[in-house]
Amino acid sequence: MKVLKKLADIWKHFETILMVVLFVIAFITIVLQIVTRYVFNSPFKWTDELASLMQPVMAFVTLCYGLRTNTHTRVNVLSKKFPLRVNNVINFIAYILFAYFCVKMVIVSIPFIKIQWYVLLGTMPKLMHGYFYIAFPICFTIAAIYTAMAAFDEVRKFAKKPEIFNIKPQEGWR
Repeated sequence: MKVLKKLADIWKHFETILMVVLFVIAFITIVLQIVTRYVFNSPFKWTDELASLMQPVMAFVTLCYGLRTNTHTRVNVLSKKFPLRVNNVINFIAYILFAYFCVKMVIVSIPFIKIQWYVLLGTMPKLMHGYFYIAFPICFTIAAIYTAMAAFDEVRKFAKKPEIFNIKPQEGWR
């Protein structure tokens, strides 16, 4: 489990930088599209394609961030009505199901990436679709790791032992 925690710590720093860089690139790309389209009446064709391909990459990176900081929206109205130990079991089952989904997404996305890897972008011929779609298996693998960490902590809570990974909202949240 210490290996998972070390990987999560490494990813945490990279993830934060990556989210900022992706947001800045997307923002600049969209502003450039707006200016060239409405001010100069001659839009760059590549800005629309780049912004469209960056959107799922940003979504999957922020999926990892939301899991790490435990800031994703969860529907837990029903489970809160149960005693704490039953709530731990429900959370554990939910984590296992989501981890299964993440692993399945990794397995499904790899053949898709193999097909798309050498497909050139229409407006930026030096870039390939695979460069963007590689985020799918990477982010879902990280999401599975975070989910496994949270599931492990649920088991420890059920056994009334201290959490190891302690996936909780960051300071300043909620």
